[in-house]
Amino acid sequence: MTLPPLAPNYVYMLLDTGADTTVSAIASFFLLMALYPDVQARAQEEIDRVIGKDRLPRVTDRANLKYVDCVLREVMRLNPVAPLGEWPSGAPVLLSPSIQLFRIA
Repeated sequence: MTLPPLAPNYVYMLLDTGADTTVSAIASFFLLMALYPDVQARAQEEIDRVIGKDRLPRVTDRANLKYVDCVLREVMRLNPVAPLGEWPSGAPVLLSPSIQLFRIA
């Protein structure tokens, strides 16, 4: 089976966009933790209490890390990795043909 000629370009595009948004989210997280050390300390305390210091977190631990989950959601809310709202032209942002965001006045 041979791949279509543009297939490698699509793979590179997907990897590039995924890497870009991941770097943006991590940079926002580091910035906010530097600005709010009290939040960082409370999140670290919850991680130490729930997970301990002798193992890595598991997916099953997420249900018990309520504060850490809220911190991560707040990072995404304060510094979203994709534009949410209107473009400078004033046109609403189209996420897909069936989903459209509108400006809330």
